[in-house]
Amino acid sequence: MERRLHARKIIDSEVIVYLYFAGQRIGQCSAFNLSTGGVFLNTEAFDMPVDTPLDLLFTVDASSSSVIRLYRISAVVAHRVGDGVGVKFRNNRPPLLQTLDSEQRLKPRDW
Repeated sequence: MERRLHARKIIDSEVIVYLYFAGQRIGQCSAFNLSTGGVFLNTEAFDMPVDTPLDLLFTVDASSSSVIRLYRISAVVAHRVGDGVGVKFRNNRPPLLQTLDSEQRLKPRDW
């Protein structure tokens, strides 16, 4: 049984995330699933300890145009599993989630 506070949804498009620590860009990865409280990031090449504070810069292409939208969200590494990390947003319900939800780019997790 899962111990999550918020239901996760799979992101139905590629979302690139740039990672920043202490104001310095430390790399990029992709977002896999998203909830109101956090996101799982595929970070194969990065070793980030639990409780590492991060700023995440999400890049999302608009589904109806060639515009790329940017969303900066503060987060902290909550856990590390295999090829990625789960991070917890410092503020719930970031605008990123509202945008992906309204464009129907999130789908329920089926496992």
